[in-house]
Amino acid sequence: MEELFVKNNTLIAQKDWEATIKKLKETKYSSNQNKLKEALLTAVKNRIPKERFGIFFSGGVDSTTIAFLCNTFKKEFKIDFICYTVGYNNAEDVIVAQKAAKQLGFKIKVIKLELNDVEKILKKVIKLLDLKFSAKGSDKNDPTGSYQNITNIVAAGVATVVYAAVKEAKKDKIDVFFSGLGSEEIFAGYQRHADAGNKYTATATKHENEDTYNVDNINEECWQGLKKMWARDLLRDCTLAKKLKFAALTPYLDRGVILNAMAIGGKEKIDSSGDNANKKLILRKISESLGIPKEFAWRKKKAAQYGSAVDKALEKLAKNSGFKYKLEYLMYLANKY
Repeated sequence: MEELFVKNNTLIAQKDWEATIKKLKETKYSSNQNKLKEALLTAVKNRIPKERFGIFFSGGVDSTTIAFLCNTFKKEFKIDFICYTVGYNNAEDVIVAQKAAKQLGFKIKVIKLELNDVEKILKKVIKLLDLKFSAKGSDKNDPTGSYQNITNIVAAGVATVVYAAVKEAKKDKIDVFFSGLGSEEIFAGYQRHADAGNKYTATATKHENEDTYNVDNINEECWQGLKKMWARDLLRDCTLAKKLKFAALTPYLDRGVILNAMAIGGKEKIDSSGDNANKKLILRKISESLGIPKEFAWRKKKAAQYGSAVDKALEKLAKNSGFKYKLEYLMYLANKY
């Protein structure tokens, strides 16, 4: 089956993605934890390929839930899959992922990166994604250079993890992967979702015709995030998939999962404390109800570049090359290679 953001094996245009999200938002829908759970089960089940596949696995609630569900369908579909975990040095993802895989019975392959590995991959993904980095004040439309730079620094880190996993999986003749993409948006996993629900937080996103911030704004922030995924996530991941010749399966971006998740109230997704362990409440509860141990279902979120410690490696590479900031180092790589 084609993903919501794909048509004829090609990423749809940004305007078409935004129109799709708008249509979903306008759809009247009611749901609860059990309906959402069933939608997620169906989304994973419908995406299970006949051939052996991989899972981008960090040991966090998103990827652990996917792997657990795939394992549940293992006998029914006679499937085989491998979890791929990437990390630099003693990355937290590697430690937790190995523990989760052992406890839950998943096959796992760990790709441990050294500093020189990270640098080699960074050079490749910067070129593959055509990432641009600009000095402050060089863009009149973005005088601080912050938006493009932050987006592309994140893209470089995430792409490094994906690249390493895909290259290892190719050795196993695997080119189809389950991804947890979309979970943070539909289940309110970012700090901006917590900010949106707190009327006293100055950094909360203000939406049109709204004067206060409250729990009702959490889902509005989720919708806004979904809309912005095209430029921030989908373009990056689809470009990587096309150039590295792999396919990504995204059950959290399934139409039914989105509709059910977005019909769940903000109070069921995040509490008022804003603590990482208290975001994505509904998914964590579903995961625990499936039988996933609490230590994995309630593990605090870490983005791919942080959990894998690739961001830490990037900082070291910058320092070793005589640069004070990651941005300067990435600009150097982009311009030189």
